[in-house]
Amino acid sequence: MTFVLTQKHRPIMVGFEGLEPDWDWIRQIRPAGVILFTRNIESLDQLQMLVKRLRTVDPEPFIAMDMEGGRVNRLQHLLGDFPSLARVADAGVTQEAGRVMGTMLASLGINVDFAPVADLDYGHVNNGLHGRTLGADPIKVIRETAAFVTGLNELGVSGCFKHFPGLGTTVPDSHFSLPVYGADEESWQNEEGAVYRNLVELGMGDVPVMLAHCRIPFWEDEVASLSHWATSSLRFMNWTGITMTDDLEMKAIDPSTVGESAVQALRSGVDLVMVCRRRAVVDDVVSSMIESGFDACRGQSLPYAQIGQVSLRQAKKEWANFCRPFRALV
Repeated sequence: MTFVLTQKHRPIMVGFEGLEPDWDWIRQIRPAGVILFTRNIESLDQLQMLVKRLRTVDPEPFIAMDMEGGRVNRLQHLLGDFPSLARVADAGVTQEAGRVMGTMLASLGINVDFAPVADLDYGHVNNGLHGRTLGADPIKVIRETAAFVTGLNELGVSGCFKHFPGLGTTVPDSHFSLPVYGADEESWQNEEGAVYRNLVELGMGDVPVMLAHCRIPFWEDEVASLSHWATSSLRFMNWTGITMTDDLEMKAIDPSTVGESAVQALRSGVDLVMVCRRRAVVDDVVSSMIESGFDACRGQSLPYAQIGQVSLRQAKKEWANFCRPFRALV
């Protein structure tokens, strides 16, 4: 089944503080989706109830979470560690890892995993990618990220490749300031760009893509997440999946111009902007979108949004069984 963003949705994904949002506020802003963090989760039962309540407000939202494995695991406080993508790849069980992750997310009602990381690793330790990547070999990254998404899809959960066009050459971490892409266009075409071209060849071109906050010298010094160069490059590759910005509250984006940046991204062809925490920032972005004529989504589709029917008990059992041998190796 394909989930279509209709005009009842505004082209924004939002986060919130606490264990539940202001429900009247959610109804008012009509977001295309909601992203959940550890701060929103007290227990698995509470999370299930939160997701059910979100679906009473909107029966067909994106409900997303960053579940990469390794150090990015929003359920670690409840379920314990899940091995990183690099570790499961080395063990030859990447698709199974995606299936187990998809089983857990499906049991909770979550239909989008903001994973896997498809950036190449060039050894920079200060760009926010440490422990999250598969290495510097494009072939390995293509193979293993596609396998992880295939596993997610088996349970009706969508993945999301990130962070296009790539953060591997960048310094510093875009959570704290705006990084600059550190290679020329030819190198990008042959390496990080090649990852996405080959993912299309593997049938992954309908999967969502998250755009990086980084300045690209060979794209007229524009910030990728706000630039038509990024969306045009993906469409030139025949990528049809939804495009979305990384969190506009990251410090790579000037906090005084977040509303303006959101509009710039939408004008550049980005399908969704993301604001992950503060209600005041969401309200500012929504106001800017309305004033600029971006009050509704354009009808993009998300494949694999009909999640499987999985019991939480079964999901917890599969999670524990999968993780046990990795814990024994620590």
